[in-house]
Amino acid sequence: MNDRNSNTPTHRRNMLVMKASAGSGKTYKLAQQYIKHLLFYTDDSGNVLPRRQQDDDRMLNAHRQLLAITFTNKATAEMKDRIVKELYCLAQEGVESDYLDEFAKLPGMNEARVRELARHALDELLFDYSNFNVSTIDSFFQSVLRNFARELDRDFNYDIQLEEDYAVRMAVHKFLLSLGKTGQPTPVDIWVKDYQRHLIRGDVEKKKWKFFDDGGDLLTFAKQINSELFRACMKAVRDYLGRYEDGRYMCDFSKIAAFKKLMKTLVERTRERAADGLRELRGVLEPYGTTGLLNFTLKNWYQTGELEPFKEGFLKEVNEKKDDKVSTQFSKKANVESTVVDHVTRLLLQQFQLITVEKFLQDIEDNLGLLGLLATIDKFLEDYRHETNSILIGDTNELIGTVLDSGSDFVYERVGTTIAHFMIDEFQDTSTKQYENFKGLLHESLDNGNFNMLIGDAKQSIYRFRNADPSVFREKVDKEYRNDIYQPPVDPDAPASINYRSSRRIIEFNNTLFTFMRERFSGVPTVVETYKDVKQGFPKDIDEKKVPGYVRVMLGDYKRMLHNQGVAAPDGADGVDGAAAQDDVDVLDVLPDYLLKLHERFDWGKIGVLVNSNREGNAIVECILNHNQQTTGPRINIISGESLLLNNSPIIRRIIAMLRFIDISQFTAGEDDDDTDDRYAVNMQKKRAADQRLYSSMNTFIEAVTARGDDAVANGELLVKSLTMTPKCQGAEGQGDLGEKDYAAELATLLPSGYELTTLVSIVENIIARFKDDPAACADVNRETTFLMAFQDEVMKFSSQNNGGSVREFLKYWDEKKGKLAVSSADSGDAINVMTIHKAKGLEFDCVIIPFGKWYLEGNGQNMERYWIPKNAFIDVLKSLPIDTDDLDKDIVPPLLSVMKNHLMKLDEYYTLREEGKAFLDKQLTDLLIDNLNKTYVAFTRPCSELHIFAESTEDKNIDKRLTGLLSDFATQGGLLRPVREGDEDWFEYGEISSREQLEAKRPPKKVVATPVDITCYPVTPVPPSIKVRLDHASSSQIKAGIRLHSLLSRIGDCHDVDRVIADAVKHGIITDDPSDPCGLDNVNARVREPILSGTGPVAAWFDPANKVYSERTITSAGKSWGEIENQRPDRIVRRPDGQIVVIDYKSGERNDSKYCHQVRGYIDKLREIFPGAPITGRIWYTTLGLITDERGNELEVKS
Repeated sequence: MNDRNSNTPTHRRNMLVMKASAGSGKTYKLAQQYIKHLLFYTDDSGNVLPRRQQDDDRMLNAHRQLLAITFTNKATAEMKDRIVKELYCLAQEGVESDYLDEFAKLPGMNEARVRELARHALDELLFDYSNFNVSTIDSFFQSVLRNFARELDRDFNYDIQLEEDYAVRMAVHKFLLSLGKTGQPTPVDIWVKDYQRHLIRGDVEKKKWKFFDDGGDLLTFAKQINSELFRACMKAVRDYLGRYEDGRYMCDFSKIAAFKKLMKTLVERTRERAADGLRELRGVLEPYGTTGLLNFTLKNWYQTGELEPFKEGFLKEVNEKKDDKVSTQFSKKANVESTVVDHVTRLLLQQFQLITVEKFLQDIEDNLGLLGLLATIDKFLEDYRHETNSILIGDTNELIGTVLDSGSDFVYERVGTTIAHFMIDEFQDTSTKQYENFKGLLHESLDNGNFNMLIGDAKQSIYRFRNADPSVFREKVDKEYRNDIYQPPVDPDAPASINYRSSRRIIEFNNTLFTFMRERFSGVPTVVETYKDVKQGFPKDIDEKKVPGYVRVMLGDYKRMLHNQGVAAPDGADGVDGAAAQDDVDVLDVLPDYLLKLHERFDWGKIGVLVNSNREGNAIVECILNHNQQTTGPRINIISGESLLLNNSPIIRRIIAMLRFIDISQFTAGEDDDDTDDRYAVNMQKKRAADQRLYSSMNTFIEAVTARGDDAVANGELLVKSLTMTPKCQGAEGQGDLGEKDYAAELATLLPSGYELTTLVSIVENIIARFKDDPAACADVNRETTFLMAFQDEVMKFSSQNNGGSVREFLKYWDEKKGKLAVSSADSGDAINVMTIHKAKGLEFDCVIIPFGKWYLEGNGQNMERYWIPKNAFIDVLKSLPIDTDDLDKDIVPPLLSVMKNHLMKLDEYYTLREEGKAFLDKQLTDLLIDNLNKTYVAFTRPCSELHIFAESTEDKNIDKRLTGLLSDFATQGGLLRPVREGDEDWFEYGEISSREQLEAKRPPKKVVATPVDITCYPVTPVPPSIKVRLDHASSSQIKAGIRLHSLLSRIGDCHDVDRVIADAVKHGIITDDPSDPCGLDNVNARVREPILSGTGPVAAWFDPANKVYSERTITSAGKSWGEIENQRPDRIVRRPDGQIVVIDYKSGERNDSKYCHQVRGYIDKLREIFPGAPITGRIWYTTLGLITDERGNELEVKS
């Protein structure tokens, strides 16, 4: 795969690992390297040379050798857009490019030569856009998996289920229906009851009794199945809970029963140990108890004469005050010695500690069934996969790991890939499994002497909840590729990175703050390593006089300080209702006035409000909307997720109402295909049908009232008549006849016509088309085009993921997702951006406000949080406890156990956990600390010009563990911030406030490469009668055979590939041994193999190895209308050595000269624009008919 030399290259360091901080241009560098390797290559001596010689017009297709990996679909689109725009700027004379100067400095290069190379590269990229390899890591691995369907026990046309939550919901649904079917309680039934008790005990006040209502709590719990931890351990869990007999999996709960018995035994041993301690304590207290020299709790306990445990509250006080508390339990006359006090204190502390041990062991026993529940639900999830012939998007990493175990050489051979260079962005967000999967591919590339690039910043890894593991980028990469990594020469006196985003004072503030933070956590090696190069420099040409930058930190008393700053904060203005937490009210009270003051210098769209949670974001939006509603002065422009929700669009709600109408009609007509055991679904549908009839009645009445006026008597008569006119749904009880309104006719107007394919997408299109006929509704359609297009995108996405999907299934999906589905807003325009810090990653704003800067840095305030602890770590925890565990059988210990975070922390404090147990706990706590610090870093590095932080001090005793505590200490000890007013210890600042004129002058003019076009209407085109649905089996089989035959031909490059491709297709089931199958082996040999290998005739000429072939290439060109793009995709383009070009289209059905010849002539016209002057002809190969025609319909010989 070495792109220029097939010989083994001498070893060079070809791995560029770019670890740089926020604003340093990491993505800019990736685009630069991508374009550089499009235009140039590096020979074995390390010389950078142009890929194309002067006046060389050959198609090189260098982009096929490059793969850029991003981590979101949005980032993929942005990266493609950036590369194309930069190539365009490089290719056009007189257009400035950020990369031109650097490329022109390469040996033998100048501006004209670089632009020539860029023009050719851009033409090739657009001509072959479908092979523009910029994708997410999941998309890349999916393309690999497609070639291993048989090994994965899937059909070659399996579906990818992107909505993992939907799949888990279906598994939970089937699981709930399976309960109690045997008549006798099974272990699974008992686990469910234990889980119900767990929910009730854990949150009695909130009355979480909805377990069997909708499975909501269970569903949230079951989603853990999709975590990388569970995917990696699920095989071990299945092996633990069952066994294989004669190739069949059989449940076997003997191990978990034995372990549960062991936990009961250990709980009893703990209680016995506590009782022994109490006996010892009674012996120590006897000289004082019998003489009346004890006070309070010890006196009462001793006088009972029983070994009752002490109340936990008393023991907690002893734990906090130690001897001081115990000494008060003795009379002053006792003259007790300190050794006795110490002895009693030690025994009481032992009791306190054993309470935690007992709670820990009891909790393990109580929650043991959680693992069994997950494993059982996972079994139903696996059934769902096979029933739907699908894999979940999250399965990709595990499945690709299985594939790659066969060796990367084999994978490359099977996939047929030509990728030479891998460039991966945001590598700090890679999961451990993704890294393990990619590692072999990177080694393969490096062994062939190819350039690779990894870009990331461990300080910005904030997606651990999506399995991101920053240690991969922080530590593992350097060890794995230590012999391949090279670093470009840098100035030793220069900072680790330059920040091109922020103003100087913001850079200095962050440098000082995060250095201060690193020193505070200097005892945590991971923090020190992550933030060792946190200091950034600024560009040499920065002009701090224009916009020096400004930071304000507000620690409380907001109203008074705002008044002093000249910002009015009216008394009693709430700006928020009870939904916000009480300690948020002060911030929300002053926020609207604060924003209006900032708006004097910043446009609304330049202000970003960053929050830590959706709850905080909702409070901000509600506050601003309330201000806008109540104020008589200036309003605040804001775009929120709420305003962009599809469900808030009137036209979308009308479409959903129509779909419910169709759904009810199908349900009541007996067309329901749901599980008959699902009584909840049946009852819900009946209720929905009744509701719809009521709504229809009221709608009829309202329309009639509008037409008749306000006569009360007449209106009463109308109401009666309206109720009798309500259409009857077939099968509903107690309803009259259809009456004056034809129900079937109403339904017919919503469903597609007879000749049109009745799909979910076409039904929605038909509904929209009906609105277009209504002038009033048509205005809504055109006004809400954006919502309509986003809604249809969701409909099409759902259909593609659910084998078309029914109206019923889509409505279920809609009811679940409608609170999240929204119009995507790439640019808020002139409106404030309110978003979470996680969503703001990668973005920048002129001014950033952090209204609730008081999140936890150490911990998260959730002591009830649970961890899944691995088997070996759990065994180490058990062996750390002061109870006998010598009879522990390791084989009965589950692979994973659910434990409470607070229990582990206390056990470590009391007994110091052993190696693996300690390492597990430390990693959990360190990971949480790193996540919180990184979240802070991401938030504080978003601003370009100004940063405003509200970090109100609270009465929380854990304030030192919060961001508020860090900022408070930094303000007084960091030596950088100064009080806004002399003597004030609440508000601090650094830098200088800039005027609007200064801010406007700072912004560089944007290069306009592409002009966006607003779509102001939603066109609906009826399906022409020529498009009909073929329902007969023979036609369907022929179409499928044609698709398989087409796929086969697309993989044949020249005649040397024929036998290999046919053998591979036989192996994968694409070619069958059925003589009647058009894609059977006999037919393929006769109609494909023989004509290609005959050596004579047009088919053999098309597959001559001397040809240059473009197979399945997309031709992109401008359409007839402004802004319209046309894509055409001929099956095969052949460029012969003599310069002749032949475009071939494969057809497997009946001959249709008028249609197919017109299509091929269109290909020829486009190719003449690309290859002016070249002789171009067209051919249509009817593979199943053994017939070839030219673009005019003239027949040619297949073999001559």
